[in-house]
Parts: sequence; structure tokens; C-alpha cells
Amino acid sequence: MFICLDPGHSGPAEPGACFHNLHEADLTLAIALQTAKELRQRGASVCLTRTQDIDDDGLTWRAALANEAGCDAFLSIHCNAAEDDTARGIESYYYPGSAPGLRMAGSVQNELNGLLYSLDRGVKDAFFTVLAATSMPAVLVECGFITQYQDRQILCDPAWQKAIGQALARSLLNVSF
Repeated sequence: MFICLDPGHSGPAEPGACFHNLHEADLTLAIALQTAKELRQRGASVCLTRTQDIDDDGLTWRAALANEAGCDAFLSIHCNAAEDDTARGIESYYYPGSAPGLRMAGSVQNELNGLLYSLDRGVKDAFFTVLAATSMPAVLVECGFITQYQDRQILCDPAWQKAIGQALARSLLNVSF
């Protein structure tokens, strides 16, 4: 299996959700690198849309990279934020009408929920660019809220980042398209 991992956002050019000095782009990269490591250890091929901070936070090139590489699956990794500091949980998105995307989103959601670190916000469909522009099953996962204390503690912990990466790898390798 050939999987494209997309650590959401880009770093200083567009850090994503922020909470004090914490940036979504840093957390998504750490989780994506753990996911890539686990996938490779399990025999999968992996491409990443970024392996460090970049100056471009465009969205269509991320999908184009996966399409041109001929990937079998695309996973965009994100962390959520909300003005309500009690909002928390994990949610997975797929492109409306994509049965393989729905199966993949369900697998991602089930594996992350199995870690019991946050609330289940469910699987949802959405017209996000990275989901719409990919030619393979694609999911965008929100691994938790950096604006909520309990989720933030998990998302910032390297041991939990590894556990989340392992769960994401299992979810991708266990789903049938």
C-alpha cells in the first residue's frame, strides 16, 4: 500500500490553529512523522506532503502530489480549535458520496477512539479541498482540540503522538478499499 500523509498547515507561513505558543502545524507534523514511521515498519510505502516547515500552505498541490505519485490513500492530519474551551474530541471527514472514503474515515475514527484519550465526535462528510481534489480514498482527521486542556496535554506528549501515529497506521492498513 502507498499512502500519502499530509501534516496539516505549514509552519510559520500558516501555523493553523494556535493556543498561546502552540501551533497546530507543529503537532500535525510530529504525529505524521510517527504515522509514517509505523507505516514503513509495517511494510507500507509513504510519501509526506512536508517533513518540515514550508512556505506554502496551498491545498490543491497537496492532493496533486498524492495523485501524481499514484497513492492508494490520502490522510490529512489536523488538530482542532474552538473559542469554547470545553470543546474536545476526535472527528474524521471524508468526501460526500465516497464509499471508500467513508470506510477509511470509520477505520481512522475507530482506531483513535480505541485509545480512549478524547471524545468521539464522529465521522462526517465535507467538501474540503484535500478531500475533493484527491483521486484516491481520502480522510481529514482532527485528532483533538488544542484549545481544550485534556486534549492539548495528549496532543503535546511525544508518547501520545506515537500512540496516535500507531493508531492511524493501523487504521489505514486495516481498511479495505
